[in-house]
Amino acid sequence: MEAKSKIGEATEAYERTVAEYERICGFPSYQTVEALCHQSGFFLRVEDFGAAEKAIGRAISVIDRIEGLSDSEKSDYFGTLASIMEATGRSSEAAEMQNHADKLFRAATKQDESEE
Repeated sequence: MEAKSKIGEATEAYERTVAEYERICGFPSYQTVEALCHQSGFFLRVEDFGAAEKAIGRAISVIDRIEGLSDSEKSDYFGTLASIMEATGRSSEAAEMQNHADKLFRAATKQDESEE
C-alpha cells in the first residue's frame, strides 16, 4: 500500500513539474521535453506503459524544433520509446526504434570525437 502511495505522489510530482516547465518555458522547449523524457522513464519503471509512451511520444513529436538538443539526448528518447515498445510486446517496432536510437548515438559519438 505504501509503495502505491509513493508511486501516486511521484506521478503527481512529475505532472506538476511538466506543467510548470510548460508554463514557464513553453512547449516546445528544451526544458519541457527533458521533463517529459524523465517522466516517461518513471512511468516505464512503474510499468505504466501507456503513460510512458504518451509522455515520450509528446517529447519526440517536437525534438526537431528544439534548439540545443543533442543527438545523444535524442538517442535516449528513442531508446526509451524502444524499451516501452519491447515491454508492450511490439518487438519488431522496438528493434526499428532501437536501430534509430543507435544511429543517433553513433552520430553523437562521432561528433564528440571530431571536437576533441
